[in-house]
Amino acid sequence: MSGDRTVGFFPPSATFDVAGVTCVLINCLAYHFISQDTVMTGFNTANAVNQTIRLYNCTAYDCNQGFQDHSDVIHVNCLAVGCDNGWNTSTGPNASSDYNFSTNGPPGINGAYYPGTTQTAVLDAKGPHSRNGLPVLMVDPFNDDIRPQYGESSITGQGVNLTSDFFFPFSYDVAGNPRPAVGGWTIGAFENVQPSHQLVRWITCGAVTENSAVVKVGLIQAETNVYLNVSQNPDMSSPSLNGPVQSGSNNIATFNLPCTPNTKYYYQAVIAGVPLGPIGNFTSFPEATKPASFTIACGGCADTGSNSKIFTTVKSYNPLMFVWYGDLHYFNISSNDITLYRLAYEGVYLAPRQQQMIQSMSCDMVWDDHDWGKDNSDGTSIAGPAAYSAYKELWPNYPLIGTANYIYHSYVIGRVRFILTDSRSHRDPNSNPDGPLHTMLGTEQLAWLFSELLLARNLNQLVFLFLPNPWIAPLGDNFGDDWGGFDRERKIIADFMESNGIRNVIRFCGDMHSAAIDDGTYDKYATDNIGNSLPTILPYPLNQSTQTYGGSYSDGIVEHAQTRLMGFAGIIVVTDDSKKIEVDCKVVNELGVVLEHKFTFNIVYQPYFQEFPTPESYVKESPQATSYTPEGPRATTFTQETPSGPGYTKETPSPTEYTKEDGT
Repeated sequence: MSGDRTVGFFPPSATFDVAGVTCVLINCLAYHFISQDTVMTGFNTANAVNQTIRLYNCTAYDCNQGFQDHSDVIHVNCLAVGCDNGWNTSTGPNASSDYNFSTNGPPGINGAYYPGTTQTAVLDAKGPHSRNGLPVLMVDPFNDDIRPQYGESSITGQGVNLTSDFFFPFSYDVAGNPRPAVGGWTIGAFENVQPSHQLVRWITCGAVTENSAVVKVGLIQAETNVYLNVSQNPDMSSPSLNGPVQSGSNNIATFNLPCTPNTKYYYQAVIAGVPLGPIGNFTSFPEATKPASFTIACGGCADTGSNSKIFTTVKSYNPLMFVWYGDLHYFNISSNDITLYRLAYEGVYLAPRQQQMIQSMSCDMVWDDHDWGKDNSDGTSIAGPAAYSAYKELWPNYPLIGTANYIYHSYVIGRVRFILTDSRSHRDPNSNPDGPLHTMLGTEQLAWLFSELLLARNLNQLVFLFLPNPWIAPLGDNFGDDWGGFDRERKIIADFMESNGIRNVIRFCGDMHSAAIDDGTYDKYATDNIGNSLPTILPYPLNQSTQTYGGSYSDGIVEHAQTRLMGFAGIIVVTDDSKKIEVDCKVVNELGVVLEHKFTFNIVYQPYFQEFPTPESYVKESPQATSYTPEGPRATTFTQETPSGPGYTKETPSPTEYTKEDGT
């Protein structure tokens, strides 16, 4: 049953809501009961008080609420996949509910938090043998074929055998396939009857430049000779065959591809001469240091297993790439175990709408606390080595030049230098006092950051600086888990930029679960208390509950406004006419634009500039705030195009439409 009304399955009406009446639903399916304006439920049991309702092996897919959980409702072997909320607990659960599964986090098995993780949120699916927050491999979820695929392990064999159930024994699935007579059943409406065969679990592309790209292919089985077809045609005609490569750890095959600048490519795995798995695509970057116009998307803080429509919205803008800069997932790992990170990454790669977005562009990523370790984790996290190993194994990453778990990196698109910082792996604990040893970035990364900023200034480049934590923050804000807790280091950075005339910068911050833009009004953190007055964009969260920190912004703060938990993302449009670079910064949700601000940087293209190697001294030395002297600041400045419409405050936007700041 699909969502052309607000509820999929109702129990008997009030006429039958009397003691002694039993309603049993077996092998039922509810899918796409989802709306931004109305709470929609796959299996609604709200009008039942006295009767006993049993749901056996039912599946809710892509629903606002999968199941309602009441004390008179018994769920056994039920499955919620890709729902905003798998189980909406009201008066339940019934003590007999068990062996259920939800892709929603936090992760858990056997009715408890997953071993090796540190959680505080409530588990979604209830019962002493229930499981949560783990990846589910399905045949073709894009086309609603949600049968479990061969090799799926999160739900296959994890249910209880109901062949001899006292209340309603049965032995078949929704398609008429027999359930096992002995042993565990597959949770949900479909029994896993897929034959053994090689298949692609997921594909992803990243580390893209003007002349190269990295593609990773996750396979279900190890393979000696894996090839990759690459074509400039969506039907994969006239492909070039790359490989062979041998799958490595976790059955992942990695391809390093040559590219021509600003060219769209399609790719697909090939094994034993047979194309296998989905067709992905990406576009190589335009030539570095030359004028180029492009669009990127960015954001972070997506709940474990998120299937939010925000990912479809991002895809609709056709960006060149998506930059995740914090909290790719919320596994909150607190042990040095790479298998936990594999589960977490695959939860992202197998979530249907995230998977569709990832397959349609290149992606980049740096972590924040929840995907580095546990909540508010820092450089003392014992999970660090596993986090670093998993990043290199599972993510198609740019070259990593740092030492000991650092993942900071940079690259250039046209005349824009992207600088992505690592705010966790060498971070001093938030609780330590702010002083000379209290650092968020670490001395090595701080020196690298300064060298990158000087390089961008000398090459007349605009900088997109990604700082996963909020820069605009009062002292001690959010228990020190933003730059308000690292004010000394913030001043060092602000003073360095001010003294060296580094003005062509837009900061991208995250972590806060509300969206905002600042035009530079509240960037006042230099020692002179005047500050840099640089713009800051905070397009968060992709899919999380509302949370706001301290600090003021010229545009925002905007919180969630709908009955559903809708997410925000950044859409950044760069227009470079060689005389100036215009940047249109939008914060969007699935309904449209909720915040927008345009900035113009008067940077004239000078073709004689050529990039040169980063000076070794900047990489190795530990800079101090007083050791830098001005190096001939450039006079280039940016101007703003402030929308004429009303600015956003903490008011709730309309549930059906948003008014842009330009009045449209």
